[in-house]
Amino acid sequence: PIELVDRMQGDGRTIVGLVTRAMDKNGSRNELSFMQVGPGTGFDTSFGINAVRRIVIEGDAFVYPILDTSGRFVVPRLAFEGSGNQQVVGLSRYDLATGELDPTFGTEGELDIDPVYVQDLSSLSIDSAGGVLVVGSESNTQVKWDAWRWTAQGLDSSFGKGGRLDLAPPINVDLANDENFSCARPTLASKPDGQILALYGCLKFRNILTDDGSQMTDFSEMMGIREFTANGEPVGGPRLITLDTPNETDGGITFLNIVDVDFGTGPNA
Repeated sequence: PIELVDRMQGDGRTIVGLVTRAMDKNGSRNELSFMQVGPGTGFDTSFGINAVRRIVIEGDAFVYPILDTSGRFVVPRLAFEGSGNQQVVGLSRYDLATGELDPTFGTEGELDIDPVYVQDLSSLSIDSAGGVLVVGSESNTQVKWDAWRWTAQGLDSSFGKGGRLDLAPPINVDLANDENFSCARPTLASKPDGQILALYGCLKFRNILTDDGSQMTDFSEMMGIREFTANGEPVGGPRLITLDTPNETDGGITFLNIVDVDFGTGPNA
C-alpha cells in the first residue's frame, strides 16, 4: 500500500480508498480498493463485492485518486520532463458505483487539459460542485502559483480571471531589517458552502551568528489563509496565523506541508 484517501460524501457516508502498487511478469498496475462507511453503521456490505469496490488501473505511472462528494474520483494523467519536473496533462474520472470510467466526463471519462506544472499530486482537489482544482504554474520555475478549475466540459473560463485564479501568498507581515518571509505552494479545500480556502505553509526567518561564530536560523512557522467564492472572487483580506514561538536551528528549515483539511460538521464548520 502506498496511499490512503478518504472523503465524506453528500449523504453523510465516507469513502475510504487504499492504493496498492503491484508489479509482476505481466507489467505494472495500480490496484485501488474502496470501502464505504456509514455514520454509526460501519462498513456498507452492499457496496462493491463484500464491502469493497476494487478497480485496477494498468500502467507504470503512480495513481493518486482524488475523491469528490458524489461517489466518484479523478485521476490526473502526468507527463515528465528529463529534469524531473511533472505536468498534469489530463484527467480521468471514475464512477465508484460501476468501477468504470464516467462517460459524462470529457470524452468517455477522459479530459485533456492545458499542461500545468505541479509540485506534487496533493496540488489537486475537487470542489463542492465537482470541479477539479489544479494548483500549479505554466512554467517549470514554480515561483508563482495559480489555480485552474476544470469541469466535465473543459476549462471553466468564469473561474478567477479568464479561467485563472492568482494564488499570490499573503504578504501583510511585519519584518525586521534582517528577516525574510516566504510561503510554500498553497493547498486548496472547498468549504461546504462552496467557498474555496487556500492555506499556505509560511516561514518568517533570519540568519544569526552565535558567539562561537557558527550560523543559526531563527524562524517562526506561520499559516497564510485566503478565501474565495466558488468562482474565484476574493472574500475578505489575506490572514496570517503564527503557529509557534520562534525556534532556532543549525540545520535546514522546511515549510509546513498542508495535505488535508477537515471542516467538521458543527455550526461553525
